[in-house]
Amino acid sequence: IAVHPIWGFSWYFNSENWATAAWQKIAQTRIDVWRTAMIDAVAAARGGGDLTAPGVFAVTPPGLTAEGDFSFIVIGDPGEGDQSQHALRDQVLAAGRKDAVKFVVIASDVVYPTGAMKDYEANFYLPLKGIDKPVYAIPGNHDWFNALDGFSANLLHPDTATIAIEARVDADLSLSSTTGGRIAQLVGDAARLRSFYRVPAGQQHGPFFELHTGTFSLIAVDTGIEPGIDGRQLAWLNAAHARSRGAFTMASLGHPFYASG
Repeated sequence: IAVHPIWGFSWYFNSENWATAAWQKIAQTRIDVWRTAMIDAVAAARGGGDLTAPGVFAVTPPGLTAEGDFSFIVIGDPGEGDQSQHALRDQVLAAGRKDAVKFVVIASDVVYPTGAMKDYEANFYLPLKGIDKPVYAIPGNHDWFNALDGFSANLLHPDTATIAIEARVDADLSLSSTTGGRIAQLVGDAARLRSFYRVPAGQQHGPFFELHTGTFSLIAVDTGIEPGIDGRQLAWLNAAHARSRGAFTMASLGHPFYASG
């Protein structure tokens, strides 16, 4: 790379990477609009319109108590569906089988390259086949490239996924290839894959979530494409943080605070 600054980059002539770069430019201008519409619709259905209400975006994996110790797995940017993901599969499955482990969190970029439904079987369900603990996730920039349709269908509760995707389409004035029939197909395909591979996803209600046991809190934040959050998510974050006071609190983000280079 030092000698050939252009030719040395393996991705330079990879059309898929150029395509995702184009999608990023398009999506990053719409994420806050999409997310706001989605979470407001979910809050209307689950919390009477108040997205800061307790439980609206909470997850409750079974087996957690305020007194007992537990563990969970955090995996960052796994969704290549190639050797880099499968090389760690045995270790992830071995850790996931331990009784102390109660759930799994994917922290950003669940599926590459564009978060599309067609890639979920190979890049999400197959690598996680054998995990029988709840799987939660926050999206990364690649998951947002298709307006979060794939992520919503597979990671959100089916009823919530339908509400969220419909709200996103409405925010785009229905100028979308995601028609009503397509939404039903996405949600149905995701349910079929969860049943077939027995991966317990589809249990959260937004692209961010909170978990509280009384002594421990996990707050998982969707930082989109450009590291940051919009005002509506900030309102939820402040409320979730208030609910975590007095507990050991961990935050999971789609972007690191610091990155080499």
